[in-house]
Amino acid sequence: MNVLEVSTEKAIVRVNLGQRWTVAIIGVLAVCLMGGVAQAAASSCNDLAGKYAYHLTSAKSFSADAYNGADDDPGNLAGALSQSILRVGVFTIEQNCSVSSGRAISTNDTDTGTTRSIDLNFTGTITANSDGTATMVITFGSTNACSDMTVDPPSSAGACDFSGVKERYAVVLNRKAKTVDMIQTNNVGGGTKIFLTGAAQRRDP
Repeated sequence: MNVLEVSTEKAIVRVNLGQRWTVAIIGVLAVCLMGGVAQAAASSCNDLAGKYAYHLTSAKSFSADAYNGADDDPGNLAGALSQSILRVGVFTIEQNCSVSSGRAISTNDTDTGTTRSIDLNFTGTITANSDGTATMVITFGSTNACSDMTVDPPSSAGACDFSGVKERYAVVLNRKAKTVDMIQTNNVGGGTKIFLTGAAQRRDP
């Protein structure tokens, strides 16, 4: 046992160096571990941060096939002015779990039979869980282009303004493969109960 003996004017103070060092080391380890947990919680998307390319296709619910006229339309086909059925694009996941630089190039069908190609910008957020599942919410911004694809050559289809429209996805984050599997969970704004599903693949190392 290491003992340091210190003389003072009134007493001799003995300090057990082994115990003091043990207590000091435990204290340092505790601080480091607590700091590590706090850092992991604050930056849960750190190892997923990067640029992604994605591809989404459509999946129909039962109600989308149940149209029997305006009085029997559980999927709201008559009320949905435009429905995205195919989509490709890119986005960036930031270390703080925000989604930036999003771009969506979508094939949309209208209730009058017109097919449009719509190029949109978006941003978003990811709320990650400890088991790798998460919720991803994107909000559309400006429209870069909107074209009528039922004519050749394609012509302008007007503004096609989707600014402020939100889409929600349940996602699974695969940190090892650097992929994000996505299924759409909301159908707001007169959708036809057709949902988007697919995956995003990280493009950079």
